[in-house]
Amino acid sequence: TGDYKNKLHNSFKKNEFYYGIKRNFGIHSMYMYVLFSFGMVGFVIFLASLLLPLIDAFNSTNYLFVIIMGIVLISYLTETILNRYTGVVFVAFLVPFLFNHKASKLS
Repeated sequence: TGDYKNKLHNSFKKNEFYYGIKRNFGIHSMYMYVLFSFGMVGFVIFLASLLLPLIDAFNSTNYLFVIIMGIVLISYLTETILNRYTGVVFVAFLVPFLFNHKASKLS
């Protein structure tokens, strides 16, 4: 856990990708980061923590949450958002607020 950089650089050495070691390349996918850092069990827990609230929000017609989480899930493909303070603040505060948001009915 937490030693993904060493594993990644060992993989770079194995594949003779010395430019990646020299430039200190990292992983740019939140999904790959979790998989490298926490293994398959951690990855399944991570996916469950993302998909279960999304399914619940979809079933309860909380479409604002579904849209925002869709954007977050897509952005996880290309960035390790939770490695930055702004990403943690966004996910920790805005996502739970939107999950509990109930759409007002127009009369």
